Amino acid sequence: MNKPQLICLWIGIALIVLAGLLPPWVEVYDDGQVQAGKAIGHAWLFAPPEPGYRDAGMHLDYGRLLLIWLIVAGVTGGAIASFRHWQPHNEADR
Repeated sequence: MNKPQLICLWIGIALIVLAGLLPPWVEVYDDGQVQAGKAIGHAWLFAPPEPGYRDAGMHLDYGRLLLIWLIVAGVTGGAIASFRHWQPHNEADR
């Protein structure tokens, strides 16, 4: 693995960790008769947002988090593959 590929790999790992630390949240409301969910956005994993209703709860949006991870992994893999034939122009790039 060459230098640009390693840089892409570490950026991809950092983005996946960041997405795990700032996951998407969903507010779920259930009073026995009505059940509803609303995407809230991203917040720190260890400090979830407060629900807007008394009977509501906050949950991780696992589907969106998995989608984010798959997109980052795909883009990272594509970037790594695009640099597979990279040749340094001088000794300092090696």
